[in-house]
Amino acid sequence: MRTIPKPLQTPQEEFKALRVTLSAVIQAIKNIHIPPVCTTATTPYEAATALSPFLARACAPFLSSPTRGSSNDEASPGDMTRDNIIDLGSRPEALRDVLLDRLLCPLLSRVIYLAHTLTPSQGLSPQAPGHRKSGAPPPGMFSMLDFNSLRTALEVLVLWGIYPCLDDGVGRPLERREESKAVTLPPPVLAWGLAAVAAPGEGRGGTEKRSEREGQEQEGQAR
Repeated sequence: MRTIPKPLQTPQEEFKALRVTLSAVIQAIKNIHIPPVCTTATTPYEAATALSPFLARACAPFLSSPTRGSSNDEASPGDMTRDNIIDLGSRPEALRDVLLDRLLCPLLSRVIYLAHTLTPSQGLSPQAPGHRKSGAPPPGMFSMLDFNSLRTALEVLVLWGIYPCLDDGVGRPLERREESKAVTLPPPVLAWGLAAVAAPGEGRGGTEKRSEREGQEQEGQAR
């Protein structure tokens, strides 16, 4: 019996599905267990290493390849299995790259693009004005839950993706950064991306400091 192919999603359906996925991703990250070592660790990298396996397990369902319908189907080169993702829990920097490049950035960029391109008449709520379900957003707009998830995801993107690229003294220190009330993730989770790229025993700017030390050592050897 031939299976009837599922019709492609309309932009409205895709927007709704992506909003649900974004909220689910943020909720999964919010609900991860924070190991005690995260508060007692002597270095940021130690805390990041302890938290990474929990992040990997929480995000694996959103990153792994879907079940394929035929044994003849071959995996694409970029496909990842759940085991691949969980294995990244022992490599914080690699896990950070995957979470940003394969999950948060594509998801956020598509959600924001659709939010800007969909007009109110193309919105998600089919009900006529005055007949919307309680709590449902107006056509073409985010609900409060959607907004909180979007705001939290953007904060994570800044702290995990942008802050590690800044030199020492550039930008407000993480501990002094004022967070929106919409962002409810635990501090160790927000700080994880920055700590994940620091070498063991070093904090932000560790790469630059190592390069400076290596340059001084090479200069001393030349002398």
